Amino acid sequence: MVDMAVPYKQLPGPDTDFAEIRDSFYLLTIMNQFSMKAQESMKREAEGLLRIALFSKDLQLRSEGKTLREVRQQLAQDLRESRKGGAVPAFLGQVSDS
Repeated sequence: MVDMAVPYKQLPGPDTDFAEIRDSFYLLTIMNQFSMKAQESMKREAEGLLRIALFSKDLQLRSEGKTLREVRQQLAQDLRESRKGGAVPAFLGQVSDS
């Protein structure tokens, strides 16, 4: 059995599975702030692309010379550093009439 609890003020390091999942879900909360056409979002391709972008472990990127995990980690870190002080991502969605 795997213990999923993390002691307060003792977060695991940046190269752990915990940090990878934390980065992926942080990026997902950022993406949740934008809308997408409902018809496009229902396609399996959109779901597959999202799964690859957020959760792929060792996909090597040709143009970057890095893995997708490394790029995702850097993007999440850059977004955390550039957000407004005291702002916390919220799990809210926009309801549209269309």
